[in-house]
Amino acid sequence: MLKDKVIGDMRKAIKDRDVDKRDILRVLISEIDRQQTNDDDEIIRVVKKMSDNISQTTNNSVEISILSYYLPQELTEDQMVEILDEVITTEGYTSMKDMGKIMKFFKSDYSSRYDGKLLSQLVKNKFN
Repeated sequence: MLKDKVIGDMRKAIKDRDVDKRDILRVLISEIDRQQTNDDDEIIRVVKKMSDNISQTTNNSVEISILSYYLPQELTEDQMVEILDEVITTEGYTSMKDMGKIMKFFKSDYSSRYDGKLLSQLVKNKFN
């Protein structure tokens, strides 16, 4: 579980006297506990939100790099197009009416690994 990984990494940071890592992981664990979740997808959302907030307010690259370690690698645009083409062909989607089904597929199979705005644009381009 991702929460166990974060806790283990924080303990290691304490032993290694890595103050930056220790502090940001403490904040992350506090936020995870505040959200009362052990679900990896929810924890990834918490990490993303923290990372976005940091980049908007202080742009502290050290903190962002520590947090990004816990995020799954996002799909590239090429990967998204490939998956999108496969889904359209396999499921027989033919129009914008199927956009919700496509988005639901990505959410269930690739949760937290894709840019929703980009996917929406790619779907629109496919059907226009």
